Amino acid sequence: MTNQLYTDLTQIYDLMCADIDYQEQCNTAHRLFKLLGNGGNAYLDLACGTGPHVEHFLGLGFLAHGLDLNGAMLDRACMRCPKASFFEMDMSSFRFREQYDLVTCFLYSMHYCYPEENFRNALQNAFNALKPGGVLCFDTVDKSTIANDEGIKHHCIFEGANFEFQSRWAYPGQGDELSLFIDICRTYEGEQQFWHDQHRMLAVSVPEVQALLESIGFSVTVFERDFSRLIPWGSESGNVFIAAVKAS
Repeated sequence: MTNQLYTDLTQIYDLMCADIDYQEQCNTAHRLFKLLGNGGNAYLDLACGTGPHVEHFLGLGFLAHGLDLNGAMLDRACMRCPKASFFEMDMSSFRFREQYDLVTCFLYSMHYCYPEENFRNALQNAFNALKPGGVLCFDTVDKSTIANDEGIKHHCIFEGANFEFQSRWAYPGQGDELSLFIDICRTYEGEQQFWHDQHRMLAVSVPEVQALLESIGFSVTVFERDFSRLIPWGSESGNVFIAAVKAS
């Protein structure tokens, strides 16, 4: 995995994610934590980026922390959330003495843990980082439902320049490798600048993820990835939000 694109474009990363309702995502994880968790207030966000989820959990009264591999992104997270603590670490290899009540990983970022050994390590690390009764929440996509289409597009204006963003997944139909393509075009005074990046991600099925979590020791509930309401997963859609609880 490379994170050079995110380093180059740190200042406009939030524009690239402008359509994301971070508060709705956080509210869903918080609701699940209140239903399933231990009632504590120590929070850790994996792949936290510039810290929008951390910011929301600070507002909910949590002692919030964030972890990301990209130092430039963490610099912006520190400016956004001066009351939080941030760590420059890889999800698949982090170790903490401190334990948390709630750990999250949003925006399908768990898929960055490739190959499967790294994915398992990340889940095991999250388990180890949780207190008894703690909850891990993250979203994932089933490899069998990857559309291989044009993905998501949007544009915005920043400092007089027009930015066009496109992100899409591609899966060949077999194996454990999923590609994430990110394309950005900046147009300013008639001149264009382009960025193209490809990330190797893990292709996995929802049942495989559930079985892996259970083998680590989690109790698992799978929901539809619908942040407006809690709906148990119906086994047909490929986008899910998982709540995994460490036994008390």
